[in-house]
Amino acid sequence: MNPYPHFYLQATLDYENKIVFETISCSFLKNKDINLKFLFGVNNSKLFAWLLYKFVYNNAIRSTRYDEQYASKIPCPDFSRINQKPIINIVEKLLNAKEENPEADTNQLEKQLDEMVYKLYELTEEEIKIVEGK
Repeated sequence: MNPYPHFYLQATLDYENKIVFETISCSFLKNKDINLKFLFGVNNSKLFAWLLYKFVYNNAIRSTRYDEQYASKIPCPDFSRINQKPIINIVEKLLNAKEENPEADTNQLEKQLDEMVYKLYELTEEEIKIVEGK
């Protein structure tokens, strides 16, 4: 369960393979080296929810704006230099499962995604406990 339930970015992919963000305004620079499904997976992880809480919403006074002034504070590895495929594979499984059945239980896939993102950010067990609110 997300310990920061109100701080998910609420990102989804549209049929033109663009990321769509609901209920907030934001802007991204498109980088051809970063797959949008990979970015979608990272953005929908528990860690990213926690990072949004700490770096964006905690600083933006009663705002849901995802502006550069706040978003640029989110630490980010160089995504263009890593193997994005494992996260892309999980995202595709998640999207396929939800397309087949919108009520499908995808908790196991979501947990795998979170674990991959923790590894991507090189989090320790103690840091993971903080992110998960334990």
